[in-house]
Amino acid sequence: MKIQAIFLALLLLALVGCSDRAAKERNTVCILYEIKNGEDLRIDGTNQPGTPQPLCFVVGHHEVINGIDKAVLGMKTGESKTVRVLPEDAYGKRGLDYVDHFGKTVFLAKPNDTLSVWIKIENIR
Repeated sequence: MKIQAIFLALLLLALVGCSDRAAKERNTVCILYEIKNGEDLRIDGTNQPGTPQPLCFVVGHHEVINGIDKAVLGMKTGESKTVRVLPEDAYGKRGLDYVDHFGKTVFLAKPNDTLSVWIKIENIR
């Protein structure tokens, strides 16, 4: 009984300590996110209805656009925010496009598009 109480107390301390931890360079963070282009159209994200799938990445390792890397710095587990991401921290002069099955180039983010990005920190390791 006493060992269980000690274990629960240590577990509670660990959980409280983790929730106060702010994201910094080289942390692995797991986020929910949604990216909207300059026309306010959703172009990417993890927040699917009923089944959110977090995206995990190492902060500062260029695994996501720079705007997301910068935005998560200092955020804590459970925190969310929406940030404007300038072209130089997103898809820049080239934009984000694909070629459809008719051979037409379709832009998800136009060249020099400023994006709106909603982020929620699910976990920091």
